[in-house]
Amino acid sequence: MSDFSKTIDHKIRNYKRRIERLAVLLAEGEISEQSYLLSIKTLEDKMEELRKIKENPKAFQSPQSDSLVDEELPDSDLPFERPTALWYSVPFFFGLIGGS
Repeated sequence: MSDFSKTIDHKIRNYKRRIERLAVLLAEGEISEQSYLLSIKTLEDKMEELRKIKENPKAFQSPQSDSLVDEELPDSDLPFERPTALWYSVPFFFGLIGGS
């Protein structure tokens, strides 16, 4: 298997992991169903394009297809970090200040 095929397989696996994470976020109520569906559609489209590129790499010699293969994934593809316990105590302190 060539390095090109390995790179594409790696990208597809990463997109599948992203889909799994999005499913967890949806189940936990962190994202809306609409956001979930839009994200899934985008990721599935990218995976399909990568599969087509892998099947026939010579047919896809455009800058757009190269950017899909060369695209670097961030360490965390989550759009936000989970709030800490301190964040949840902020309303309590503002209540004390405002209520005095």
